[in-house]
Formats: sequence, C-alpha cells, structure tokens
Amino acid sequence: MIKAFWKKKGGDRLNNLLGKNKKKVLIGLSVLVLLLLAFFVFQLLNKKSEKKAIVEKQKVEEQRQQRMSNTSWARTSFFENLPINVTLEVPAYLEGNYRMIKGDSKVDFLYIKNPDIPTPMLLVRVAKKADFKLETGEKELRSDCSEYSFAYKTYPSDSYAGADKEGFSQAIYDFNYFYSGGEYFKCFPRQ
Repeated sequence: MIKAFWKKKGGDRLNNLLGKNKKKVLIGLSVLVLLLLAFFVFQLLNKKSEKKAIVEKQKVEEQRQQRMSNTSWARTSFFENLPINVTLEVPAYLEGNYRMIKGDSKVDFLYIKNPDIPTPMLLVRVAKKADFKLETGEKELRSDCSEYSFAYKTYPSDSYAGADKEGFSQAIYDFNYFYSGGEYFKCFPRQ
C-alpha cells in the first residue's frame, strides 16, 4: 500500500533522480535541518541575553540616580581664563578635604584630609574642540559647551598613603560613578 502511494506521488521518478545518492541526500537534508534549528535556538538565546543586559543596565542607572539624589553637592568653578563659566559639583563630604590647583588648561583636585600628604584625586582638563585629544587614562566629560571639550582623570584609589584610605577611595569611586553621566559638570557663557 505504501509502495502504491509512493508510485502515485511520483516516488519512482524521485528514486530514479536520486539513484544511489539517496542516503547522502537524506543525511544532507538532516544536517541542514539541524543547522537551521541550531541557528534559531541561538537567536532566541541571544535575544534573551540582550534583554537581560538592557534590564541590568537600567537597574544600574536607577541605582546611580538614587545614589545621586541621596548625595549632597557643593559647586565649584574654575578655568576663569576662558570666555565661559565652568563649574563642577563636588560631593559635600569632601568640603575642607580637598584643594584645587588651577592652571590655564587643567585643574588638579588634591585630597588634603592629612595636609602633610596632599594626594591627587582628580584632574580636569580643557582644550578647544579642534585641538582636543584624550590622553592616557582620561575620560571625556560630557558637556553642552560648543567651543571646548573637557576630560577628567581619577587616580588609583590605593595611591593615598594617609590613614583615611576609605574616604579617599570613596571619593575616587564617586568621581568615576557620578561624572560619567555629565550631570555634575556645566559650562555656560560668562555674563
């Protein structure tokens, strides 16, 4: 009965066409089906991992926003030689524990909780947009300034030799954590 059905549906012609290669063709089709199945499973898993990464990124940003709203800030300004005002918010817990050393195109923030061991924490640098190039270890500070670009660099948290290593490490962490978003750095035309 199966042979009769096979003959009616053109099975003899298919057998004649395939001849001795029937096993190879069936194996090839099986491999093709398995490859297609593997591809679709991979795509499905990849989409799940992408969604997981997006959710994780959103979670980190929500935590960052929450932490930002729970931190007190003090605004300081520098680069007075420029035709723009440049300000940066510094965590209020650092008030009295840092000193700025201002230059024409850079400002160094030194941790001075122990005045005998002034230790660099943060460097902020400015350049005209056309001349701007990140130097080793620097990250770009996002700003709405049209003529100038800014970069910042933090120093290793273990570079502080004083007793308050935890406070210094927290400051370095906060600089990297908060300044990556650009919200705490502003520039605007002088009045």
